[in-house]
Amino acid sequence: VVVVQETEYTGAGKHPTAQLTFARELGIEVRRAHPKENEPGKVIAIPRSPEELSVADRDLDEIRRSYLRRAVARSGSAALSDHELGFLAAETRLPLETVRDWLEAGVGSRTGV
Repeated sequence: VVVVQETEYTGAGKHPTAQLTFARELGIEVRRAHPKENEPGKVIAIPRSPEELSVADRDLDEIRRSYLRRAVARSGSAALSDHELGFLAAETRLPLETVRDWLEAGVGSRTGV
């Protein structure tokens, strides 16, 4: 699985220039710099060359757990329906039983969900 973070997809009819202009209007500094200088809400650092690009490995199960934590938090105290559990299984590409097990193990703990 490869996840790429972009400002917008040019193929979708939007160009990053509009997004960067909007960011500047909101007071975010946009500059050519090493991507490590990015600060969400403060600085957008645009690489000067491809050599400044890098990859970061992420634990996909932790991303899935985070998604489930947020989904359960939004549902409030109401129990999730079978339909909702099926949706979460499809969204996370996990077997329904895994989603149920993770939720039963306790949403919020890094060892559970």
